[in-house]
Amino acid sequence: MMAKSRTFRSERQRNVELQEIRIFLSAILLIPCLLCSCGRTVKDLVHNPDFALQNHPKRTLNVMIVTEEEPDTRELTQWLETCGRTIDEQVGITLKPAQFVQVKNLPSVNDISGRLTALHSAGEGRNDWDIMINPAGYGTLDIALGLMNLFLPVPMYQGYIDDTYRKIIVLKSRDCRTFVHEFFHAFILSHNHSNGIMAGMTFQLLPFTPPLNNTLYLNEKDRDEVLKNKWRDFRTKSQLSLETQRDLIRKE
Repeated sequence: MMAKSRTFRSERQRNVELQEIRIFLSAILLIPCLLCSCGRTVKDLVHNPDFALQNHPKRTLNVMIVTEEEPDTRELTQWLETCGRTIDEQVGITLKPAQFVQVKNLPSVNDISGRLTALHSAGEGRNDWDIMINPAGYGTLDIALGLMNLFLPVPMYQGYIDDTYRKIIVLKSRDCRTFVHEFFHAFILSHNHSNGIMAGMTFQLLPFTPPLNNTLYLNEKDRDEVLKNKWRDFRTKSQLSLETQRDLIRKE
């Protein structure tokens, strides 16, 4: 009887362990879905002729790239072209590097309003630009938070766009997902985050590595809003709800 009892308990334990393994594997299989911010994107539609037709007429935006160091125009141009391809195929907007400007001693990248205000001042009086991009790099605070993330997850943001005009983008990395996410904020004015490329939460295996939920594609509703605002005038202030107005140019 004792032997049978031990055998019964052993089989029962194995069943419990198998059930735990199934739950663990199910969780593992679910992670890619979560990381891709579940929700249909337009990724599978971009080669559809009707979809492509909706992107016409195309718009070309002149981009001013502002750096604190001497700009490497060739590298920055290639980077902009690479990241810009997915924007073009989704909504028919082409990015043209029109100006490279060096501005020294900008406020810290983590002094959001201060940096946006300084960048706005740098763009005043200069014609022929629609969107400004500032590849800033990480600040001291980011390095400290990154080290903390090795032990305890803390929120970190990779970039931001001003909420006054929605035309000045600051980036801490050259990750295309970060740039495309911030860029589409310039045309999605009804809300801040949803799913697809506009998901507000990103996941990283290690600090300062590209996010895992790295889809570059809009969901269909967000794409409709981008197309609706495709020809907006960047000289006018954005009509945002109060809860979305966080990163403002101070003197405005």
